[in-house]
Amino acid sequence: MKLLTVTLVTSAFFGGRALGAFRPDLRENVQVAELEPDQRVSDSATEIPLKAYPGSDFEIAFKCTDESKQFTFADHKHWVACCRPGQKLLGSEFTAFDCCNAGHELLGSKGTGYKCCPIGKTYDECTGVYKPTVTCPGAEILVNGQCVCPSGTYQTSPGVCETLKCSSGVQSGKCYIFTLENGLRLGYNSAGFYTASAESRAQQFGKFKLCSNEYCSANTDINPGQPFYIKDIHGTANSGQHSKQWLNNAKDGSHITKTAHFSQAGIFTITKWPCGKYCLGGKDHGVGPTCPTEMLGATFTTADDQSCVPITLLEVPCDIRSLANNCIWETKKKQCVNDEEIASCKIRLDSATPISVVTGSEQQILF
Repeated sequence: MKLLTVTLVTSAFFGGRALGAFRPDLRENVQVAELEPDQRVSDSATEIPLKAYPGSDFEIAFKCTDESKQFTFADHKHWVACCRPGQKLLGSEFTAFDCCNAGHELLGSKGTGYKCCPIGKTYDECTGVYKPTVTCPGAEILVNGQCVCPSGTYQTSPGVCETLKCSSGVQSGKCYIFTLENGLRLGYNSAGFYTASAESRAQQFGKFKLCSNEYCSANTDINPGQPFYIKDIHGTANSGQHSKQWLNNAKDGSHITKTAHFSQAGIFTITKWPCGKYCLGGKDHGVGPTCPTEMLGATFTTADDQSCVPITLLEVPCDIRSLANNCIWETKKKQCVNDEEIASCKIRLDSATPISVVTGSEQQILF
C-alpha cells in the first residue's frame, strides 16, 4: 500500500470544491487553519472537511481535540482556531494568532512576542516589564516607592516640606544602648525575651542597630512617626549565639524576643521625651511592659497606639574594631568633645570607615 502525505500549508482548490488548510507555518500562540472564501462553515460546526490530497475521492475532517474548546473564527471566517467559549480569535498572518478573553487585545511585536492584554494597557505594562513613573508633589521625593519629605524636613501638607527646627538626635545605621527607667540596660535574657535586668550569665545587654530597611543601608535622621527596625548586634549571654538578629513583632502580652527572619521583625518608632530621654513605640501599635514584674519584658500593644517605653539612649560603636572609634574622645580628662575638636579629629583620621556626628541624650559623640 502506498502511504499518502497530506501537505497543508497553503489554501488549495480541490476538484470543484474549495476546502481549507492547516497553517502550521503561522503558529505562534495558537494553531490556526485558513479557510477558502467560498467555503461555508456553520458557526456551530464541530468538524470542518479537508481533502486528503489532490484528486482524492476521500475527505478528512478536523475538529478540536480538547472538548472544552470550540471553533472560533476571525476575519469573516477566513481563519479558524480552537478557543474556549467566550474567547475571540485575534491577530493576523503577519503578526500572530491567539485566543483572547473579552476586553483584551493582542499586543506585541516579533521581537518581544505577542500577548493578550487588557484594552488600554501597553505591552510593557501587561507583561510587568514597565513600571509606571511616580511623580511626587511639590518638594517630596520618591523613596522606596513612596513620596516622602527629604531628610531634615517634615510634611505640613501634601507636597509641602518644611525644615525641621530641631533634630531627633537619632539616626538609622547607628548603634545604641537602651537604658530603662529602672536604671538597667535592655538586653536578651536566657529566659527567651528582652528585659531590663542586671548583666549576668543569663543576661547580655543589647547593642541595638536602628535600620530603615533589611540591609541597614541608610544613614538618615529618624524622626517621630518614621518606622524603623532594630537589630541586636549582640548574641546571647555566655555563648554569643543568635547575634545580629531582629527584635520581633510579638504583641498583646507575648514578649518581644529575637528572630532571624526580617518578615517577623517588629516595626518601631521613637520620639524625644522630657529630661533628655526618648520613648520607644511602634509604627501602627504602641509598645508597653508585660509580665513578670521582677523581670519586666516588652510587647506591642495593638489596642493602644500611643503607648511607649521611656528610655535613655547612648550611642556606641557598631564595630568595636573600627579605627573611627579613636575620635569618640581623645583624653581621659575630657571625654565629651565639641564640634571643633570633632572636625579636627575627623581630618586627622586616615581611615576608610565613615565618620559622622550624632548628638546623644547627654553628650556629643563621634563614630
